[in-house]
Amino acid sequence: MSNKDTADPLVHRPTHLALGKCAFEGVEDDAGVTVTLDGPTAINYSPGLFFMGSPHTEAAYWECPHPRPPQPWFDRQRSRWLRLLCGGGDFLVHTIQSHGNQGGPETVTLRAGLNKRVCRIDLAALEGRPRLWFLHKSYVCSSANVVIRSVRCEGSHGVVARSFYVLEAHVPERSKAPGVLCLAGLAKVIRIKLRPGEGLRVNQGHVLGATANIDYLSEPIATSHISESSFSKAFQLRRQRRKEREMPPDDAVAAAAPRLPLSERLRRVLYGSRILWRSLRTGEGLYVYSLRNNSDEPGYVFLQVERPLIPESPGLIGWAVYGLSSLARLPGVLRGLGMQ
Repeated sequence: MSNKDTADPLVHRPTHLALGKCAFEGVEDDAGVTVTLDGPTAINYSPGLFFMGSPHTEAAYWECPHPRPPQPWFDRQRSRWLRLLCGGGDFLVHTIQSHGNQGGPETVTLRAGLNKRVCRIDLAALEGRPRLWFLHKSYVCSSANVVIRSVRCEGSHGVVARSFYVLEAHVPERSKAPGVLCLAGLAKVIRIKLRPGEGLRVNQGHVLGATANIDYLSEPIATSHISESSFSKAFQLRRQRRKEREMPPDDAVAAAAPRLPLSERLRRVLYGSRILWRSLRTGEGLYVYSLRNNSDEPGYVFLQVERPLIPESPGLIGWAVYGLSSLARLPGVLRGLGMQ
């Protein structure tokens, strides 16, 4: 490997092969998390959340928590612009590493954020080791063997994320150590286990993340499913429409040219924008997020008890969403004050 590649801060370093161990413990009222680094090991954390730590640890900034092969110049610039605009591209974190040469464990304390509480999730202990998607702003820290990528929102994910991208985490099969992921939410974060066939309805602003085997549907709160069959049928129709939108117009052309034409990509952007705008307009709770486990393995949903007044979205588009959300809530606020 050349010196240029070694110096690139986005090159993935396999710190998950370290022999040390990490122990994650919540501080008082789960307002943060204290990580004990015993031996040569490392953790990743969200920039800006460092509180205090041992002086013998080493910090590395703007690391990539997933394997990243060499990319052409154009792809690297595209990744940077996506990250700046909407949280896409390569997701970057800060890393704290202990070399284990001080004769004892090192400690690092990270804060959760204003009025937020930490929830510790062992991805390797979840039944079936499913992938977990979650919001950018909820990430606090993770063990080094947890692979995190920024992935494009699928369908109604954009209603919850108020963005075009969410984060996805999983633990590689070859990793035998616990894969701990810490998420933060307002007031408290609760975990709900959905067995195969079980469903749940949640207000949009309370969902922090869910495992990949959970199906989703955004629908008006006035919609009522009298029976389980009607609830299941709504998801079947939703999946059918989703497959029709994602189906290429010509399989032969798609096989010859995997890259979608510009018109198709613009159509998908327009569709995602409509979902995003509908989510902004229904911030008063007119729509709910219906979840159902249609797989054969248990699924998990992570909810925050309180929700932010204005959704927190990544990138420059997040600031635009902040402004549009304020305008979208204004009619409801004025009506609540008796102003027509």
